[in-house]
Amino acid sequence: MKSLEFRREREGSWIELESLIARVEAWGLGTLTAAELSRLPVLYRATLSSLSVARAISLDANVVEYLESRAARAYVCVYGAKRPPLEAARRFLAVRFPATVRALRKHLALSAALLLLGTVTGLGLTATDPNRFYALVDEDYAAGRTPASTTEELRQALYDDKHPADLLGAFAMYLFTHNARIGMLCAALGFAAGVPVMLLLFTNGLLLGAFAALYQERGLGIEFWAWILPHGVTELLAVVLCGAAGLAVGESLLFPGRHTRLVNLGLRGREAGVVVLGAVLMLLLAGLVEGDLPPDGARRVPAPVGRDPVGRVLGRVLRARGPRGDAVTAVLLAAPRGRVREVVTPEGVPLRFTLADAGERAGAFLIDLVILVAVSMALLIGSVILVGAAGGFGLAIAFVAFFVLRTFYFTFFESRWKGATPGKRALRLRVVDAHGGPLTAEAVFARNLTREIEFFVPLVALLAPASLGDSLPGWARLVSLGWLMVFALLPLFNRDRLRPGDLVGGTLVVRAPQALLLEDLSGARATPKGAAPTPQYTFTREQLDIYGIYELQVLEELLRSQGPVRWQSLRAVSDKVQAKLRWRPPVPDHEAERFLHDFYVAQRRRLEQKLMLGHRQERKRATRTTGGQS
Repeated sequence: MKSLEFRREREGSWIELESLIARVEAWGLGTLTAAELSRLPVLYRATLSSLSVARAISLDANVVEYLESRAARAYVCVYGAKRPPLEAARRFLAVRFPATVRALRKHLALSAALLLLGTVTGLGLTATDPNRFYALVDEDYAAGRTPASTTEELRQALYDDKHPADLLGAFAMYLFTHNARIGMLCAALGFAAGVPVMLLLFTNGLLLGAFAALYQERGLGIEFWAWILPHGVTELLAVVLCGAAGLAVGESLLFPGRHTRLVNLGLRGREAGVVVLGAVLMLLLAGLVEGDLPPDGARRVPAPVGRDPVGRVLGRVLRARGPRGDAVTAVLLAAPRGRVREVVTPEGVPLRFTLADAGERAGAFLIDLVILVAVSMALLIGSVILVGAAGGFGLAIAFVAFFVLRTFYFTFFESRWKGATPGKRALRLRVVDAHGGPLTAEAVFARNLTREIEFFVPLVALLAPASLGDSLPGWARLVSLGWLMVFALLPLFNRDRLRPGDLVGGTLVVRAPQALLLEDLSGARATPKGAAPTPQYTFTREQLDIYGIYELQVLEELLRSQGPVRWQSLRAVSDKVQAKLRWRPPVPDHEAERFLHDFYVAQRRRLEQKLMLGHRQERKRATRTTGGQS
C-alpha cells in the first residue's frame, strides 16, 4: 500500500522531531544547539507536509492522529514567543509601543478630552461653590484637605517634611502599584463597550479639578501644580493611555468593521496590551521620580524635556509611522466534532486542537493560585524581615514585589513556557493563537490584562462588599457585584469556555495533544522487507465497497483496543460484518480477530485506491452483496 511506503520513508524525521519537541517542552529552546534550532522549523514543516499527504492518501487513523499531535506540539514550539528579553524590551520601547500609541491617536485624543473635561468641570464647580468639593471628593481620599482646612494646613500637605526619604520612597512605590492596577482596570473595562472607561476618566478629572480649585482659591495654585507636574504629567499621561486602550477595546465590540467582533476584539486587545504595558512602565518611572524628590519641595518642578526619558519615548511616538496592523494569517474554523477546533497555520495547514473544558481550566488555575499564595506568604515573611532591616526602602521593595507577582505571574510563564503556566503544564494545557499565527507577547499580556476584573476584584467584592464603595447605596453595590460576576462566570456560558481575556487576546486554551505511533495493523512490519503477509480470508470488490472510511476507522480502534470485553466485542462485530457481507460459511469464534484483521487490511487497501483516484467513500452503503467465500 502507498500509505505503508509513505510511513516507512518519513518515520525517521517524525521521531527526530519528537526528540526536539520533548526537550523544548521540558527545558526551553535554550537547550538546543544552533544546528538543532535550524533543524526544528525544517522538521516542523516536513511534518506538516506529511500530515497533508497522510490526510489525502492514508486511512491509518493512528498515523494521522500521531502526525496531528506532533505538528500541533511543534507549532507551539516554533510559533511561541522566543525573542530574547533584552531584544524584546528594546524593540518594544523603540518600535512597538510608539507605533501602537500613534495608531490609537484618535482614542488617545478622546481619552485626554474626557480627562480634561472632567478637570475643567471639577474646577468650575468647586470654584463657584467650595462646598461642592465634598460631593466630588471622598472624605478618605481628601485626607483632611478640604475647604474647611486652613491655608497653612493645605500648604503643609505640599511641603510636608515629617516623613524621611525612605518612607517617601515606600509611599511612591505604593502609589505606583495602586495606579498601575487602576490603569489596567481602566483598559480592561473597555470590554463593557467602553462606557465605564469614559466614566472613570471623567471622574478622575473631577477629582483633579476639585483639588486645583481648592488650592487656587487659597493662592496656592502655582505650588499645587509644581507639586503635581514632576510625577503627575507621567501619571496622567499613563492614565490617558490606559483609557485610550479601553476605548479601543470598546470600539472593537461596537464597530467591528470588516472583521467579526471576536477577530476585531483580538486585534484591538493586543494593541491595548502593548499600550497598557508601556503605561505601567511610565507609572514606575513616575514612582521613582516621586520617591527621589526631596521633601522640602525645592525641586518640585518639571524635569527638563531633553533629559526626560518619557519625553524621548513621546518623541518616538510622534515620529512613528504607525503599525501596519496585525495581519490575520488564518481564521478559526468550527470543526465537525464538539470541542475540536481547527486552527489554520501560516503554512495553510489546518491543525485540530481539543479545547480545554471548564474543569481543566479551573484545576490549572487553582494550582497556579496555590503557587501564588505560597510565594506571597514567603514574600510576606521576607518583607517583614526586610522592613525591619531597611525601613521604608524595604517596604518599597515589598510593594513592587507583590505587584509584580500578582500582575505578571501568568504573563511571565505563558511567555517563557510556550503558552503554559505551572498549572497548565501539570494538566497538559496550552495557550495558542486563535488565528493560527505566533503567540506573541502582546497577546499573552492582553489575555491576562482582564484577570483583575475576572477574579481578583470579584473575590474582594465577595469577601468585603464594602470595598466596592462605602458611599454607594445597597442596590448599587449589588449591581456592581453582579456585573463583576458576569465577567468571572463568562467561561461557563460560551461553548469554547473563553474568558474575557481570551476574547481580548485572541487566544484559545487547548489540550496539549499526545499520541503514540503504533505498529501498522497491516502486519507488514513483521515480515522481511515490509512485504505483506498472505491473508487467510479474501474478499471480493463488491464486499469491500460496502463499508466506508468511518467504519474502517471504528474497526481499527476495536482491533487496537484492550480490556476484558475485547473478545466479546470482536465476536459481535465479526458476526455483524459477516451478516452484512453474507459471508459463507460462518467464521468460527476463535477466528473472529483474524477475520476482522484481514478484512481491515483489504478494506483499507481498497479505500486508499479510491482516494488515489479522487473518490472518497465516507460511510457504508445500504446494499448487500450476493455471496462470499473464505
